[in-house]
Amino acid sequence: MEIIQKEIIQQGQVLDAIINRYGYGKITLISITCLFLTMLTEGIEFSLFSVYLIPLTSYYSFSSFQIKMISSSMFLSIGFGSLISGYISQKFNRVSPIKILYIFVIVFHFFMASFNNIYNFAICRNIIGFLIGVVIPIQFNVTTEYLPIKFRS
Repeated sequence: MEIIQKEIIQQGQVLDAIINRYGYGKITLISITCLFLTMLTEGIEFSLFSVYLIPLTSYYSFSSFQIKMISSSMFLSIGFGSLISGYISQKFNRVSPIKILYIFVIVFHFFMASFNNIYNFAICRNIIGFLIGVVIPIQFNVTTEYLPIKFRS
């Protein structure tokens, strides 16, 4: 157990040495910008759903129950995505899943805009929720790793 802890500490010191070589300012600025964009994406997602809720209910004639189920299932998908994000970040590094998952989020948003029935729409919303749920914890972790040690808590 102590060997593993020493190895983790050494890896952390190597990361800090790399950050010191390139400078905290550049890497921290990039990391915080990515975190800001992640949270902005999440906020826009929820805002847009509330904005296009009225046109969706009139065009597709969704019932109140169907709208509530779509919203609730998306929040459940975000929760499941958050649960699996630790495994994904350990298995595939931390930065590459963020890039790939953002591409998938964009693609599924285009798919969601083209669907014409409630079931495909709901499935696509759940997939987007899952992907966003995976991205957010990984992005917070990456931002924390790239902050100077005195600002970490």
